Amino acid sequence: RYESVAAKKGWTAEELDYHVAAIVRDITPTYAMQPAWVKALRRWPFQGTFISFPYAMWRVLVMSGKQAWKERQDPDTRAIGNWRIANLLLGISAPVLLIAANNLRLGITDEDDEWGRKFMPAWMKNGLILWIEKPHIGKDGRVRLRYVNLSFTLPTAVFLDPIMALWRGAKSGEYGASMYQALIELLGPYTSEEILAGTLLDVRDNEA
Repeated sequence: RYESVAAKKGWTAEELDYHVAAIVRDITPTYAMQPAWVKALRRWPFQGTFISFPYAMWRVLVMSGKQAWKERQDPDTRAIGNWRIANLLLGISAPVLLIAANNLRLGITDEDDEWGRKFMPAWMKNGLILWIEKPHIGKDGRVRLRYVNLSFTLPTAVFLDPIMALWRGAKSGEYGASMYQALIELLGPYTSEEILAGTLLDVRDNEA
């Protein structure tokens, strides 16, 4: 896409390569672009085990937005900027649209979804839940939940889980609680206990 831009602006092949390489570096998840505070937190044995990837995803989101905004200011690259924004929005919204379409297909209402989430672990309640069947109570009186938590596989869950927490709170009118839950989801990767340290603390507290 930038070859036509280079022709309009009179860039050399080296200038084109440099420009495109800088864009790829900025909008690609990489652990090489982590700031000092992330590297320091990774070394702390009691917190922040998996902080590198969430930080990389937030960096990609911000840098992609900045790149698209920059491209839209230039008539020669405006089409590229529009294309970048469209793809960014599609990538973020696609799981939400899939879940909404699936709920519609299965006849799952917001009330059904909330009812099912009540029986999930606390760390999963704000996840991107794709129901396989409508949550219900079986003939044996036991709660039946069949679902896939897309947050385990989607990198965009870093952004979407906090938004889901806000959305769930807004539907129930609990705005203060929803903001708190969104903050917990947002900061979770940076404040959660390291796996080994968490296990040792559970043993100490007789919770293991």
